[in-house]
Amino acid sequence: MQASATEKPISTGPSCRLPAGMERPLADLRDLLEALAADDLLGLTVFGPVLEPEFEKSDLGATTVMVLRKIDLMMIRRLATHGPHMARMRVAAPLTMTPEYIASSSDSFPLELLEIHQRRLTLCGRDYFEQINIQPEHLRLQCEREFKRILIRLRQGLLATGGKVDFLVDLERDIALQTLRTLRGMLWLEGRKDYLPASDVLAACESIAGRKLAGLREAVRPDAEGSWDEYEAVYQDVELLATKMDGQTSDRK
Repeated sequence: MQASATEKPISTGPSCRLPAGMERPLADLRDLLEALAADDLLGLTVFGPVLEPEFEKSDLGATTVMVLRKIDLMMIRRLATHGPHMARMRVAAPLTMTPEYIASSSDSFPLELLEIHQRRLTLCGRDYFEQINIQPEHLRLQCEREFKRILIRLRQGLLATGGKVDFLVDLERDIALQTLRTLRGMLWLEGRKDYLPASDVLAACESIAGRKLAGLREAVRPDAEGSWDEYEAVYQDVELLATKMDGQTSDRK
């Protein structure tokens, strides 16, 4: 598959577009993949924070997924040599999937597929994430598991960093984004299947939790500076949400 350099991307909505500063780097990634993978490249889709208005204020990288006809480790190895340059351009290493992998993973990784499905922009080829088959019981189980995994990461991270605030800031930001993805899954189970901005996600989950999620609200801000008090507040927020998720799961048994 060879897409034209002027091919119009496929968007999920009028506000779903790339920041001006990321258009060239992601076009370069597309061109590089077309050169390396040739007809094995079936699609390239951008998703995640890069499609948020706050992206340019953050230090995050653009996340993408390339869909290949077959997995070729030598091609991936050649792509890896361009990694340092792409990192300087704020482009993270792309996820690599095949159509068969996507079709067979909705029971194992429903949160990851939901994240791509809800807000994405396909730069070339086919959009393989327009239709995904997510079963509520699979998503509910992964949400419950993710909350527990996040709590473990918060505890282990605190031990690994020796309690140094500078190291906790990056961990807190990463965990806040992971929690947001899980909260969107939680809302999907409540019938809120359309994409919601972070502020709306937190507002809806505050209604479920019965109180403000002040720690997560602060942690997801691109300019959040981080502190021990904030880290502790994030932990308390996630702990409460994990309890609520456990309760929802128990109610359905």
